Amino acid sequence: MCYPNNTIPRSQKLRLQQPTKAVNQLCARHTGAYQRLIVNHVDSRRVGKNIDIFFYHHKNSANGKRLANHIHQTFTKKYAEHQPNRIYSGTVTSTSGLYLVRNTYPPMVYIELGNIRNSKDPKRIINYDN
Repeated sequence: MCYPNNTIPRSQKLRLQQPTKAVNQLCARHTGAYQRLIVNHVDSRRVGKNIDIFFYHHKNSANGKRLANHIHQTFTKKYAEHQPNRIYSGTVTSTSGLYLVRNTYPPMVYIELGNIRNSKDPKRIINYDN
């Protein structure tokens, strides 16, 4: 289901437009309030490829960039603390090429969490302790 109570459509274009519309309506309803959008995405295109966690923000959003950098710094710190033998190579990148980044109103960060087609990533993503 998509907020507030809509069935998610089959069309990829409509699946992108529907949550964008919902976010923008909520943003307009709460104008003046502190608002941020965090989108978590799991890739499915790179078969068998390990990828780290990457952060994207709109190229014209200073608040989105600040949010992405803050979350990235937290991930970097936590990797060093909890996985000292693993190198973390995630990055923060500005873009306007991703539909949600380009079309949502509040400052946002789009987080690429991993690759669903890599056998390790789904386990890593759903593990509460990770």
